[in-house]
Amino acid sequence: GKLLITGDAGHTSSDSSEIFLTRLTSNGPPDQSFGTNGILILNISTRTDVANEILYDEIRQKIIVAGYSEKTGSRRFALLRFNPDGQFDQSFGSNGLVITTPSTGWAAGDAAALQADGKIVTLGHIFNGASYDFAFTRHIQDDINPVEDVPQVDWFHVSIQPNPVINSYHLIYSLPESCRVSAD
Repeated sequence: GKLLITGDAGHTSSDSSEIFLTRLTSNGPPDQSFGTNGILILNISTRTDVANEILYDEIRQKIIVAGYSEKTGSRRFALLRFNPDGQFDQSFGSNGLVITTPSTGWAAGDAAALQADGKIVTLGHIFNGASYDFAFTRHIQDDINPVEDVPQVDWFHVSIQPNPVINSYHLIYSLPESCRVSAD
């Protein structure tokens, strides 16, 4: 099999970075049929772009990268979808990119998962000016405007692992199908 790796590259004194994505062959070198010589370096904002999660949707044969993009000091959830050759999937969001901007403060996508029905759930955090809160988004892959609002969480049905939180956390929550809300 082939190995997909993502992260961020290009940190400078101005604190800017780009999303890095590469695909390696089963023998280890970059896959020349992917991106440019097996590598993609993506600058989607004027400042900082960070990838925190990579997924592969085997059914749709799409590569999904979740993280955040910062423009003029405001971080926003970033979700990118690629075709198997490393080209942006033009049928997803705006030319393969969905940016979700919080109503207040800034947000960062920390993790993502594929639901059994193919929807993408991202988990992250929002800074509301005074403190940090959990943030969720759910995305419909086969829609040109693929963002769904997620309702207020009933905290009695949320499990955080490990408990207590040490360096990282996993939030386990199942969103009922009835949660679909259209977004403007």
